[in-house]
Amino acid sequence: MILEIAGGFQALKKILRSEVGLFEKEILYRAGLAGAGEYCEKKQASLKPGSPASTLDEILRIYSSEGLGDHRVEKIDEGTRTVEVTAKNGFETMTFSDSNELQTTTSCSYTSGFLAGICKHAFDDEETGQAEIFALEVECVAQGKERCRFIIAPIRELEKSGHKVECKEESISEHTLRLNEEILLRNLDLQNLALTLERKVRKRTEELRRSEENYRSLINLSPDPILIIAMGGRIMSGNRSCLNLLGYGDRGDLEDRHIEDILPKDSDAFSALKWALDKEGSAHNFEMDLDTKLNGVVTVEASARIAEIDKESCIQATLRDVTERGRLERQLVEAKEESEFLNDLLSHDIINHTTAAMHFLDKLERSQGLSESERKNMKTISKAIRGAHELSSVVRDARRVVALGSKDCESKDLVTVLRDAIDESKRTYPDRKVTVNFRPPTEPCKVRGSPLLTRLFANLLTNAIKFDHNEEVVVDVDIVAAHEEDDDYWRVRIADYGRGILDDEKPKIFERYYRQDHSVPGAGLGLHLVNHLVGCCGGTIRVENRVEGDHRKGTVMITSLMKVCDDLNQNGHTR
Repeated sequence: MILEIAGGFQALKKILRSEVGLFEKEILYRAGLAGAGEYCEKKQASLKPGSPASTLDEILRIYSSEGLGDHRVEKIDEGTRTVEVTAKNGFETMTFSDSNELQTTTSCSYTSGFLAGICKHAFDDEETGQAEIFALEVECVAQGKERCRFIIAPIRELEKSGHKVECKEESISEHTLRLNEEILLRNLDLQNLALTLERKVRKRTEELRRSEENYRSLINLSPDPILIIAMGGRIMSGNRSCLNLLGYGDRGDLEDRHIEDILPKDSDAFSALKWALDKEGSAHNFEMDLDTKLNGVVTVEASARIAEIDKESCIQATLRDVTERGRLERQLVEAKEESEFLNDLLSHDIINHTTAAMHFLDKLERSQGLSESERKNMKTISKAIRGAHELSSVVRDARRVVALGSKDCESKDLVTVLRDAIDESKRTYPDRKVTVNFRPPTEPCKVRGSPLLTRLFANLLTNAIKFDHNEEVVVDVDIVAAHEEDDDYWRVRIADYGRGILDDEKPKIFERYYRQDHSVPGAGLGLHLVNHLVGCCGGTIRVENRVEGDHRKGTVMITSLMKVCDDLNQNGHTR
């Protein structure tokens, strides 16, 4: 009965969307007084005669044991009949504490009346008016406090302590009439609120309907094929562009089919698309094959997202036909492979033919039976053939260099590489008197180098010879140890005595197609390839004047390559 009363008034409070008023609190308070009288009368047999304090303790112990809250007497003054009681887990605050709905006022009116009633019984009090014992709740769990606290004392004692006692003597009929008026007003407010909500729902429903119609119109007008697929794989719709792509004349022929019907057999494309959407939320350039009705299999790129249509989650996929692009890409790969084959073939044959031609032209130039005019013509022919030979070598090396990466590096003996490069550069200019002063260290010089490391240094040495117009060409080659940025290097210095390079042109010499002297045959690619090769090996290259401050006294090319141990593996890493 108690729980029903408390629950009923708390439900009424929520319906009215306001605090329970004085009338309602007094109804509960009076119910608590009456309940205390009945309770004490019922428990009288189990109560032992004693002082008011012991009587209160016993009544509250029995009351708490029945699951109606943990109530205990904190203070009692029998002279003034003042009692302080605290309670935890009271039945009137359970609803508020469980739902975390904090109130601005205290809520335990029934318990207050009950405590006043049992104190009247304990003190055997029948006083009325200002001397009547009254219970006042000063703290409440419903307000967020740790426990409820009650002061029970005569009204005059409560007012002496500064507590305000609200206790009006109104008839039940007056209170009932006032409550009915308030309920009527609140009912009108609720009806108005329901009408407002109904209007808003209708308006929102209409907006959603129009939005979906606009959405479908945009899809149908889109020039890109758009396919709408339910999460289970059922095809919900496709626009006109999609129907044309798949070879369906009518939308009804496509709708309600399963996506597997338009995928090649054993294709897992739809599962992969759903996985991508689950992981990233959208998919871009997702390539898949579709089995069309008329044109066989087409390859498309899908950009997809999760959408909601008619309150159902689905996949909206915008398709792009890339079948022709795939065919062109395959043709491009085939053309590239054929071009590389022809490049290798031509470079190989041209280099072989020009090498033989240069050998025989060198013999002819030294022949005693040539006139001065014939000798001059022979030099012109020799120069042209040497240019063709160099160009073919550069083209061949360029393709190899592009294909190289750091993973292709391996341990190389730098001394052997330089000796091979010196021999190769001398063979390129058999008609020139060339002296290469090479002083290798006595210790092993192992570096991290690519398979084209010999070509790298041959290119540098060939440049030193080609751009030196002296009667006798002298090139100095040295290897020294160096330490840069916590790594050990072997540094190769190739110094020539040629015309040199202007200081403002030094930063440009490694650029593609850059040529300083157009009177000398060349393609402007040699040093660019050298720079790329050095980078692949993890090294550096720079250019300096042989004589500091005077570029006319020759040039020094300084190449730094990383030192390695003897057990460097094929990928350029020490074991």
